[in-house]
Amino acid sequence: MSLSLSETISEADAVIVGRRIDRQTGNPTPKFITLEVLRVLKGQITKRQINVRSYNGMCRDGIVIEDNNQYVVMLSSSGENYDSVSISSPTRKCGIKTLKIERGKVVVEDIGRDKVRLTLDEFRQQFGINQVR
Repeated sequence: MSLSLSETISEADAVIVGRRIDRQTGNPTPKFITLEVLRVLKGQITKRQINVRSYNGMCRDGIVIEDNNQYVVMLSSSGENYDSVSISSPTRKCGIKTLKIERGKVVVEDIGRDKVRLTLDEFRQQFGINQVR
């Protein structure tokens, strides 16, 4: 079962714009990846770099980013690290993990909806994200 994008954002401890900055050679499926935090849309992240659970997450592979493009990333706090968003009551539901940013627009793919491209401001407005740092 999956959470919609609205549900994922609501459940997320943090929503950021970030990009992967580590390049681990010899390990195609690392437990963690390092993201550069470019912008905080929701939450209290103050670090410029964070560790995110990747191929060892609770929801089918965690957060997997294979390139260094910018993404909107929805996160749950997990101690000093971050994980993908999920809820487990009454059954586990996994949230949407990332949305790619292409040519300055967020590529929004949601359950049962057509793909749309929104500016970051349009994305924030459509999904009720008011905090930005």
